[in-house]
Amino acid sequence: MRQRIVTISGAKDATVPAPIVAQLQAFYAALGVPAQNMTQIGIADAGHTMPTIDYGVACAKSESPFIGKCDVDGAKQILGWIYGPAPLAPPAAATPPGRFIRFDQSRYLPASQPASFLRRTGMDATGWLYVPSACNAGALCRLHVALHGCRQGQAYVPLGSPTGLSYGTTFVRHAGYTQWADNNRIVVLYPQAVSIPITNPNGCWDWWGYTGRHFADQQGVQMRAIRNMIERLTSGASH
Repeated sequence: MRQRIVTISGAKDATVPAPIVAQLQAFYAALGVPAQNMTQIGIADAGHTMPTIDYGVACAKSESPFIGKCDVDGAKQILGWIYGPAPLAPPAAATPPGRFIRFDQSRYLPASQPASFLRRTGMDATGWLYVPSACNAGALCRLHVALHGCRQGQAYVPLGSPTGLSYGTTFVRHAGYTQWADNNRIVVLYPQAVSIPITNPNGCWDWWGYTGRHFADQQGVQMRAIRNMIERLTSGASH
């Protein structure tokens, strides 16, 4: 198998502790992924967070926006391993020069799940795409799908938020992927999940079956919708 697997775990993560992450590595090994195609990154002072160099809350905290200042560039580690072994070209600027595109996710739902059932699928009405300038001009580019975590979707409103404002594009703009996209010709797709009262209040992607028994296989509605997005983009379309 050619897949390259990287896992990142924080020693202070009580939500997904390091032993659980180790089990994930064992799972991929059992599926036949060679040991040389897998790597593990442990961060001693990290909580349940997406590690960045200097954006977000303190690294050890497991709280909104679940992006932490860990002095570790998690996105670079992920992209570098997946698209290696050649090193990534460094970012050109602090502000990525490409463009963010908000698109209609309902058009990518399987035919059996019309837009009127959007909320039942756990899919938000819109998603985001980051397109580097070179890719927008027609250059051959790679595609990376970045799924946000629970309580990180654009429509999620943090519990106790004094302003009642939703999470918005915090993950899309600050998880770190776009900084590396332009000079490495990587289009980044950011599908968006949405909260469903009672069944999925935290706006998680379906990892336990709230969309049905096929949630984890190729027939799952979220799996099929994202696959449809990928096929649309790899056909040459921008959204």
